[in-house]
Amino acid sequence: MKVRLVLDYSINEGVLQPYFDGLRAGKAIASRCDHCKHVAFPARSTCAICHADTVSFQPLSGRATVVHRSDGPAASHALVRFEGADTQTTVAISNPQSTEPSGTLCKPPANQSEDEPPNKTNNETAHRPGLWLCLGTSPLTKESNDV
Repeated sequence: MKVRLVLDYSINEGVLQPYFDGLRAGKAIASRCDHCKHVAFPARSTCAICHADTVSFQPLSGRATVVHRSDGPAASHALVRFEGADTQTTVAISNPQSTEPSGTLCKPPANQSEDEPPNKTNNETAHRPGLWLCLGTSPLTKESNDV
């Protein structure tokens, strides 16, 4: 049984609004402790090192190294560590055919229709939310799509 459930709610993003704005734009925005200068991604409102509750925000380069990868029939995801960040986070993999160990943030692929095989795109260009990593690319290559 397949059921579509739509929930209409909002959550106050508070002090983490720059982080969430970055996610919506496909960019990695980290928090930086104003006291000890520790950089965290995903962003935190309280420093994990010194427990200060004043943070600033800074963009990361978008380059990440794959720590673990999971490939499924419909999608591929990875646990990655972004350059300049202290922890790991998950991303979707834009080019699952690649076996490169690192990449950069890129635009998501076009949406798929349910009739198409996984990881094969069609002409739709609607945005697919979340952070997408294009493996084997650097910010200077055209494949990274300048998010």
